Amino acid sequence: MLRHILTTVLILTSGLACAQSKVQSQPAQPESVIPASKEQIAKEARMQLLRQGIRSDFLGELELKYHRKNSWFDDALKLIEPNVYGFLYQGDYMKHNSKKARKKTFSYLLAHHNSFMAARNRYGVSPESIAALLWVETKLGSDTGKHPIPFVFYSISLASQPSICRIMANLLESKLSISTLSEKPDLPTASKKLEEKCRIKSEWAASELKTLSVLHEEGRLNAFSLKGSFAGAFGIPQFLPSSYEKYAVSNYRKKPNLFLISDAILSVGNFLKKNGWKSDSPDSQKNALFAYNHSKDYSVVIQQIAERLTEM
Repeated sequence: MLRHILTTVLILTSGLACAQSKVQSQPAQPESVIPASKEQIAKEARMQLLRQGIRSDFLGELELKYHRKNSWFDDALKLIEPNVYGFLYQGDYMKHNSKKARKKTFSYLLAHHNSFMAARNRYGVSPESIAALLWVETKLGSDTGKHPIPFVFYSISLASQPSICRIMANLLESKLSISTLSEKPDLPTASKKLEEKCRIKSEWAASELKTLSVLHEEGRLNAFSLKGSFAGAFGIPQFLPSSYEKYAVSNYRKKPNLFLISDAILSVGNFLKKNGWKSDSPDSQKNALFAYNHSKDYSVVIQQIAERLTEM
């Protein structure tokens, strides 16, 4: 479906604003038009990211690594889509709280007792809460994601370009029809929200890519070996580059490795503590968890799992 929309929409004048109403179908254009349009989009992306302060050598390595795939543009669209359309879906976090989940998480607590105790002693965050969070995020590290992190942020940064926004707008009616919201917005409201999301997500992704480039240049991360979620989060605790920069810590390494259990546990403790976690205040804990993931259900389910773990 995205391929069809690409063929019909990309050749529209790039200076037009993102349509808030349904774009009329255009006759299919010759395939030879598409590569030039891709090149124009890539050129605009480079200019935007250079203005953001990302070094040209980093961008050059990114382009060399990912643009050589003929499918790079279609792959980018597939990453943009769930990021700009997230506002139409309600995450089901409660599904993470099951007997199986608690059993596995309890075994994980026992297996990595020393690391959890180190986090509690340093930050005052309960081992059960950290373990519950790691279960919800990546099933204790078993599902950390497979998307190349630099390409994720590069792709999402394209979202504000008019041609991309038009492609996303053409999906709006179908997305509304499968929205999981209890109260779905009408088409004009959703169209306006989508336009806003394209702009905000683009700016956010460019900022995260800049942070990632700095971490790469400083030797703190090898950006081009990182893989993670479609939203750009990586490691066992699913940190963004900006979260890594602020909160990643290690007892043994100068460069924390969030794919290692001890560093992941300690870094989550640091994050929660610096976002207001207090051992004697459930409200502060809820707020710290909300800072980790802006969902009330997310904080609720982690607290529920943690409470059950203390009873085991």
